[in-house]
Amino acid sequence: GILILFIILFVNSELFAQANQGTPNSSKVNIWGNVFGDYFYKSGGDSTNNSLQYSPYKKESNAFDFRRINMGLDYAINETFDTRFSLSFDGFDTLPDGNSSVYVRDAYLNWKDIFTNSNLTIGVMPTPGFCYYSDKWWGYRSLEKTIMDQRGILSSRDLGVTLSGSFDDSKDFGYYAMVGNGSGTKIENNKYKKIYGMLFGNFLTKKMAANIYADYSPVGNNQSKTTLSGFIGYRNDAVSLAAESFFQIQNNYNTSPTAQSPDKVPFGISLYITQIKLYSDLKFFFRYDFYNQDINNSLTGFYQSFVTAGFDFSPYPNIHFMPNIWLNSFTAKQNQTQKVTTDVVPRITFWYEYR
Repeated sequence: GILILFIILFVNSELFAQANQGTPNSSKVNIWGNVFGDYFYKSGGDSTNNSLQYSPYKKESNAFDFRRINMGLDYAINETFDTRFSLSFDGFDTLPDGNSSVYVRDAYLNWKDIFTNSNLTIGVMPTPGFCYYSDKWWGYRSLEKTIMDQRGILSSRDLGVTLSGSFDDSKDFGYYAMVGNGSGTKIENNKYKKIYGMLFGNFLTKKMAANIYADYSPVGNNQSKTTLSGFIGYRNDAVSLAAESFFQIQNNYNTSPTAQSPDKVPFGISLYITQIKLYSDLKFFFRYDFYNQDINNSLTGFYQSFVTAGFDFSPYPNIHFMPNIWLNSFTAKQNQTQKVTTDVVPRITFWYEYR
């Protein structure tokens, strides 16, 4: 039903846009989308309880696979209000019969300049944690999520209200403040709300950027989650590089009687270098992440290292073919008895966008 509605909106908006072509101050419609997937072969590792994308697959599994199909519509009502609506299929989203399923990824109204240099947005929208800086700086969502999204620390979307803006007219320094359900794109199932905040700055004529981020989410039963993170990046015509780190205090989440602490505290750091131009249409990228699933527990569990690296061949703008390696290794902590084999997944990834 949602897909049919979207098609109807798409056709009607196209007719409306055509009818208003060349008309000053008329509403404007933009249809856009992106698709990415791979041929992958899991050459190392076996199925684990890890939440990463290739963990459920056994060794020697291989397939042609879509990991995202996204289609959206941007509609500018006037100079003050604009909207976005998008649908997405994300890899494991399936119906009971095994066919692909889609969900509403974005559905929001943006009120521009509600006061000087500030916008108000309401609906299902990107969260401030990584969507506006580190994800764009990384630039390869087609290969992997940024570290907080990948490790399930923070959802990329939430339903709520956001106030965002800048402290200066050049928009080099600013903020995002959001209150949301804290349930991502899923239906809210409790009375609690999640509070997000981020401060950002751009330097060196926007070649360098940095931000600090925090969120707080009570979940009941005397439990809560508090996240803190920081990001810094630098880029020029030859290279783009960045570092991002986070930790999350999961208050009273460790109920084991032998727990070293009642709180679980996952920690991670991500380093990447991209946009290394080898030829006019060929680039190189590399990323390394370190992840400790609980820094309060030095005895059991694992230290994890994630690596992806490869080449980005772009024969035409917005079309990419990327042979790459996806690897996640596990180093057991002091008293950890279970061993987990390193996941090794060579891939040929494709990615294209249209606007």
